[in-house]
Amino acid sequence: MKDDAASPRINQYETGTHVPRSDTIEAIARELKIPVAYLFADGERLARMILAFSQLSVAEQERLMREAESRGRHR
Repeated sequence: MKDDAASPRINQYETGTHVPRSDTIEAIARELKIPVAYLFADGERLARMILAFSQLSVAEQERLMREAESRGRHR
């Protein structure tokens, strides 16, 4: 993306005037070093959780998932 076109384009994404293609979304996430899901999170808490989860090791992710799923079944 050229710098002179980036700002207006990002603004259009933010305002919902234009919806980026999936490959553009993936490129943005890759450039920002964040999971794609972070960009679609419904709220700040979920976005923070997605980012924190993505930074854990696979073993830590599995442990956390088991714990969360266990708690969810007990409600």
